[in-house]
Amino acid sequence: MKKLILTWFGNTFGLYLVDLLLDGVYFVDAKAVFSAGLILTILNRLLKPVLNLLTAPLNILTLGLASFLVNVIVLEMTMHLAGGAVIRSFGTACVAAFLLSVINSLIDH
Repeated sequence: MKKLILTWFGNTFGLYLVDLLLDGVYFVDAKAVFSAGLILTILNRLLKPVLNLLTAPLNILTLGLASFLVNVIVLEMTMHLAGGAVIRSFGTACVAAFLLSVINSLIDH
């Protein structure tokens, strides 16, 4: 449970930083950032392993690019489900997913 809460706050912090760094990502208020962080944590725990399993053959063929696209899809779903969270385009989602991956890897280590 402790790791789940830390992951939630790490995702929330990452989304907040992405909001500060990119013009195409914005949140209405702090509640939207926290809810998006919670939704991202839940989707990463439940949906992402299933999507990675389904895209495993494609992931092998593309040398890992499919897992990046899974991250983008999960981020797009998060922003769609969270009220008050907006991401403007697929390109912005790609950059945001990359930044979130970097931020989360820095937080984890």
